[in-house]
Amino acid sequence: MQQLGRRPGPVDADVETFKGRYDWFVVAPTQDGQNRICTKEDFQELLRGDILTGRLRANSAVRVYSKKGAAWEESTPLLRVFAREHSKLQALYEPLWARAVTGRDWGMLVGMGLAILNAIGIYSRLNRLVAIGLAVSVLASFIPGFVRKMTPYIFSFSLVMGGTGVAIGILGAVTLLAGLGAVSGMAIGGAIGWTWEDKLPRAPDAPEPAHGAIQSVLLPLIGALLLWSVYLFVLYPWAVHTVGSPLTHWRTLSQP
Repeated sequence: MQQLGRRPGPVDADVETFKGRYDWFVVAPTQDGQNRICTKEDFQELLRGDILTGRLRANSAVRVYSKKGAAWEESTPLLRVFAREHSKLQALYEPLWARAVTGRDWGMLVGMGLAILNAIGIYSRLNRLVAIGLAVSVLASFIPGFVRKMTPYIFSFSLVMGGTGVAIGILGAVTLLAGLGAVSGMAIGGAIGWTWEDKLPRAPDAPEPAHGAIQSVLLPLIGALLLWSVYLFVLYPWAVHTVGSPLTHWRTLSQP
């Protein structure tokens, strides 16, 4: 029987064995006529090593098996297409764009986190049920498995407890800061990738990248400057005029 992460002979005879043990795995044919079989836990590291050594080619097809309920689905994307969905592999074909996308994702998470933490601080005095619900949703997001899957429901329940006005305010703040964080993070990630592009590992047969410095650095930077300008000179002054200065609000909350 094949060993996980090794390159065995004919793979079809052992596919059923892997189906009985895992709910997702990928089979990648190597240049020496063998196969690499990987699961969710190790496929990026294992395929990355084979790509860098030239054992796996960009235009070779991989077989992806995923379990949906009781049925199995099989797809055969090209390796370079499959790599677009996985950051460590994408970085070998488009290192600049991959780091811009990674920066975007982290920036979005940081922006959303700051908005939620700010809401927890405010509603810890105004509506403790809302604050507790938001805090629980944040903690749940760090616990893998079933608890993490419950995070959106806990977050939604917190908004329901606060009413329509609270829900709109928190969702608006989360959306706004997520957008600001995403475009800012993308610009930062793209700039880091652009600075180190020549020193980053790259697949020997990587095709010409579809996204260059313009899409990865320049456009996100322009977008970040525009969005932050709108926020600082339009949205923030409007919020201060409508609900008062946040500093004054926090000073009032801190008073016994």
